[in-house]
Amino acid sequence: MKEKLQQLISNTHFEEASQLIKRLDFHVFEELLVEIAFDNEDVSNYLFVVYLLEQQELANYHDLAYLLMAQPLCHLEQAYFTAYKHAKKAVELTDGRDVLLLENVLFLHGVPDQVMSDEEEANVAQKIVRLEPSHQVANEWLKNYKRKS
Repeated sequence: MKEKLQQLISNTHFEEASQLIKRLDFHVFEELLVEIAFDNEDVSNYLFVVYLLEQQELANYHDLAYLLMAQPLCHLEQAYFTAYKHAKKAVELTDGRDVLLLENVLFLHGVPDQVMSDEEEANVAQKIVRLEPSHQVANEWLKNYKRKS
């Protein structure tokens, strides 16, 4: 399955690849694609997710695009900015109610590229704490932010 999916994506046979993944649980597909992207570091993996987003805009697809750009494809120019765009859209599509998606945005504050301001990141951390008051990372981030201010 992995080799077939990798071949279809690398050859930009996105329609065939999308038919192949329809039989898979989303999390199985996600793990496969991330593994493939770590193996071949090919931008076509991200382009496949963009293709899927064009078919149906889902928070899961934006989250996967974020993941690809923030991890296996982070070496690409502007990768963190692209990851940020997808992380923000995933949050928007879930009305800011998914802590895991908000954590993705919080993670991007620590990447080498400056993709957002401290104030914007503080807002994200506050949203996380409102949803999950004992969230250790968000609370720690806010404590450090207040010290700097």
